[in-house]
Amino acid sequence: MAENSRHLVVHADVVVVGGGGRGLAAAIEARSLGRHVILLEKNAALGGTTARSVGSISASNTPHQLLLGIQDSPDLHFAGYRHIQRLSQSAGQ
Repeated sequence: MAENSRHLVVHADVVVVGGGGRGLAAAIEARSLGRHVILLEKNAALGGTTARSVGSISASNTPHQLLLGIQDSPDLHFAGYRHIQRLSQSAGQ
């Protein structure tokens, strides 16, 4: 260690590593239970990969689709993704 370095001693009940969606949820839950929480994040802002998410979950052949008479399958689902990817690539050329 450098000659001028300092040590910081901090006590916590819970240490959460990562300030993404899961880390924030864990920290909030621990705090709601009365725990002293330290949240460590390597980036300048919270959010992690959750911050880059479009906020959707992709699924195929769901009960909602079936109720609406929409026929879907994992193969059709991924075929749609491949089609969108091809369109995106051709638009970028």
